Amino acid sequence: MGFVTCTESLEEAQEMILKAQAWRHEAKVDSIMEEWGQLGKDGWQLEPKSPRARAAAELFAAERLPDDALGGPVMLGRFSSVDMPGISRENLAELLQNQWVFMLEDMLHSAHVASVKKQRLVRGSTIIDASGLRLSVIQYIAEYKPWLDIMNNDYPDLVRSVVVLNAPAVFVQIWKVLSVLISPLTREKVRIVGSDYTQLLQEQGLDLDSLPVFLGGKYEGSRLNSKLTVPKGAARGLNVSFGGL
Repeated sequence: MGFVTCTESLEEAQEMILKAQAWRHEAKVDSIMEEWGQLGKDGWQLEPKSPRARAAAELFAAERLPDDALGGPVMLGRFSSVDMPGISRENLAELLQNQWVFMLEDMLHSAHVASVKKQRLVRGSTIIDASGLRLSVIQYIAEYKPWLDIMNNDYPDLVRSVVVLNAPAVFVQIWKVLSVLISPLTREKVRIVGSDYTQLLQEQGLDLDSLPVFLGGKYEGSRLNSKLTVPKGAARGLNVSFGGL
């Protein structure tokens, strides 16, 4: 459905689908999913099976939260948890890109399962905690452009909303650079707020109690409670390339 809603004609949608299918084959997406997780009746569970998948899982600063009130999957990312200098130093962006695909595929599959159950179209939502974000992040954007290309081209119109909360003043400058790399359809869904985000999240159907404690919720087991520091030599002995094996 996403390919239809993000294009102006069925011909464009068909062309986009064919390109996405070719990408999935080349990237060996099925292999990525099997290496990173386990498929259950309602979706994928993150269960990394290889050393490189386990390393990526420990450093990936995003996670799934419980579904929203509409049954849609929820993804949470936190800038203050990601060690961008460390990822860049150890050349791990491509490795982590595999887990990015795992999460997008998981969101897609979960939304499809929910849509079938509820007999209506269900989409996910994304929350991004921008607290601690600094202007220096701009120097790393080029390393993550392939991630955005995958989101734009192969998982279009995946979510119904993107909420950026705790946005610092410098986010205005960062957004000027970042926004041009995001598809117009997704860009229109982005809401940027400061620390007063409770009402907006409730309007989006999110259970506030299910949020991590650092966002005022009751969930204490979040991996994002602290910075996911990349140790020196983290890539040693690992296949850090993107794509299934």
